[in-house]
Amino acid sequence: MARLARALLASGLLVFMVSGAALANDLNGGVGATDATFENQDCTDLSPHDGMTIWFFVHTGTSSGDEVGAKLTAEFTNAGTQTADAFFNSQVKYIIEIPSGDTLEGASDTIVNDGNLNLSHVCVGSPPPEVPEAPFALLLPIVALGAIGGYFLIQRRRSSTAV
Repeated sequence: MARLARALLASGLLVFMVSGAALANDLNGGVGATDATFENQDCTDLSPHDGMTIWFFVHTGTSSGDEVGAKLTAEFTNAGTQTADAFFNSQVKYIIEIPSGDTLEGASDTIVNDGNLNLSHVCVGSPPPEVPEAPFALLLPIVALGAIGGYFLIQRRRSSTAV
């Protein structure tokens, strides 16, 4: 009898674990979005770094406390798998910052409810600053001076060892 009870308990826990993963909320639209094609909001509160994009997700139908321990997992073409911890501001929200020019392939979070996980908007940062290359004409005198200085140093050593 005890064996049967343990077997039933173990199988029940297994079903609960498998169904719990299946009940996680998947992204409601937004798959295939890029930071160039998805809605770019006024991002005064969120300032992405240069060359980066902030992806802003919202889980609807949530209340304070739902964010405790909640995690978002998002898949991007170039950045791969990214995770974010939830925070609460009228609803559960997630923020992921990755290099600009990527595509969202999918996302899900660990909250189980009837709400939707939505990609709300993206905030695209400024392009990374360009580092100007020194023109060759500027480098030529530096190389020439180095070569001339090296020549005189070698000549000086030769003359000092010849004495």
